[in-house]
Amino acid sequence: LSDQHNIFGLDGHLGTLDHNADGAITLAFSNFSSAGVSRSVAGFFDYRDMLPASDAEATGNEMDILWSRTPGPSNPRVQTVATLAHEYSHLASFAKRISGQGASASQEALWLDEGIAHAMEDLLGWGPSNVDSVEQALSNWPDTALAGPNDDVSNRGMAYLFLRHLIDTKAKSLGATSANDSEVLTAANLVLAPLLSSAAVGFEHPSLAGMSDTQH
Repeated sequence: LSDQHNIFGLDGHLGTLDHNADGAITLAFSNFSSAGVSRSVAGFFDYRDMLPASDAEATGNEMDILWSRTPGPSNPRVQTVATLAHEYSHLASFAKRISGQGASASQEALWLDEGIAHAMEDLLGWGPSNVDSVEQALSNWPDTALAGPNDDVSNRGMAYLFLRHLIDTKAKSLGATSANDSEVLTAANLVLAPLLSSAAVGFEHPSLAGMSDTQH
């Protein structure tokens, strides 16, 4: 996770990220599907796992935990790792915003939270997992709202492409000439870290709100 921490501007898995202060992230692997949960779900982060037992929504786990399907024929190991990188982004966002800022803080806007998580898969080298979402976004572009209320594959693909464009534009300004140049991760930090540390949500983040219509 060192690259992920560096991109987010975090000092390792410490503080509010390590919710139960055990020095580790708990990974739960299971193929169980409860009612209403699709068998196609590869993994998830449930913020209720980090809530205190006194909270009516709490699961009672009170730990920093990521859930994933067991690697196997229907869930290749490369997909599992991409999923964990994705879900860790959600954990980091919740820990920084809610656990770190208090109950009055707001969770990140869904479109941006998912866009950041998909961008992180790509930046950490697991980009092929985004191919389907990008294909859906490009195929349904006229009918897809970047910052809309829906959470479907097209929305996620569009949000990812938006952030990837911002990162690539910044990387190019720093001297990058290919996606493998070190400037790309530096640019990712400059684009994503402020979003993680800000109390604003969606396009209310100063770095996004300050963009011109042409830049958008």
